[in-house]
Amino acid sequence: MLNFGLNVLLVILFLVHVFFAFKGFRNSKLQLMHLLRQGIVDKVFNHSRKMLYLLLIPAVLITGIATWSFYNVLTYCGASAFILYIILAAFALYSMTVLAAFLFCKVIQLAAHKAGL
Repeated sequence: MLNFGLNVLLVILFLVHVFFAFKGFRNSKLQLMHLLRQGIVDKVFNHSRKMLYLLLIPAVLITGIATWSFYNVLTYCGASAFILYIILAAFALYSMTVLAAFLFCKVIQLAAHKAGL
């Protein structure tokens, strides 16, 4: 029962993390649109590509751990095989997409700030 509680806590904390990443992504929309209108996103991305890929490695690992915990919670609750995999795929894809978009935006903003734009 303790393991189930820890898995639920981990999934809830991860979902809160994804929510704040989505909120941060929405809040930085104006700055990103300004950079996009200037036409410098490609140049900035080329300079900061390695940093983005290095930041995506822990994001993928954390998403994998949270997805595994969510799998344990769903199997404990008795989810069937097909619906279980659909829910897990949607959970993993949505959360990884939000985290990757947030990291991309932050890396672009940091690189543009460092370049003085």
